[in-house]
Amino acid sequence: MPERQKTTLSTAGYQKISDWCILADEEDATMLRQAKTEIQNCWWHEGYIDDIIIPYFLTSNRRTVIDVGASYGWMAVSFAKYFDEVKCFEIREDVRHALRENISRFSNVEVFDCGLSDSKKKVKLSHRPNTGTSVINRKRVLEEQSPEYPKGDDILGSAVEVPEGSLVNTLDSYNFNNVDCIKLDIEDHEYFALFGAMETIKKWKPVLIVEIRFSKKRHFRYFKPRQRIFKLLHSLDYQIVDVRGGDFIFTHKNQDPYNGLDL
Repeated sequence: MPERQKTTLSTAGYQKISDWCILADEEDATMLRQAKTEIQNCWWHEGYIDDIIIPYFLTSNRRTVIDVGASYGWMAVSFAKYFDEVKCFEIREDVRHALRENISRFSNVEVFDCGLSDSKKKVKLSHRPNTGTSVINRKRVLEEQSPEYPKGDDILGSAVEVPEGSLVNTLDSYNFNNVDCIKLDIEDHEYFALFGAMETIKKWKPVLIVEIRFSKKRHFRYFKPRQRIFKLLHSLDYQIVDVRGGDFIFTHKNQDPYNGLDL
């Protein structure tokens, strides 16, 4: 993979683990552990992208992949090996700063200064030292206010308004071409990002990797948000073809992902 000159990064507020740049106060234990493996040999998602996504769901075109909720670049550095272009969206400015450092060796990865949603707007965030749980705040709909749901789950940190100029936007507004895969991991905001990506999805019919929150307890709060995503993608003629933890893989019904499997 072609490499480009690394950017200069202020070390204030950041730490280096092997060659990964991570926030100094990061508390996600899995991220901290995986960062001990150098970027070029990152294996956190290798068994997923190398062994599942590429050979079974992206067997032909691997032109452009959209990484929504890119974090520090865990999947982007793996995507960079296989796709012509990797477009990264990360809403947290401090994490985005580290992301740019981590992907700076790859000439085919680009980072955009916003998150994705259903419209262009300013939003408020709940920041946490575990950056993977940062969320876009929004008012709950009534059916999500089940008295059976543990109220402690709502405590996600203090709300911090995104600074002027750091907005969410729609994927459709970028008019990307040759989109063969979209990955979304944005903590319960996936439905809204998908809604803002409908024209892109209709045009290019990409493989979709969507994190959908699940719970070991059968709380009704999680049912309708999941069903909204399923209904939206069903309306676009998409089908579920695999589930990996909280990641659901969808393909357009015209694609047959099972041909390559010895079942």
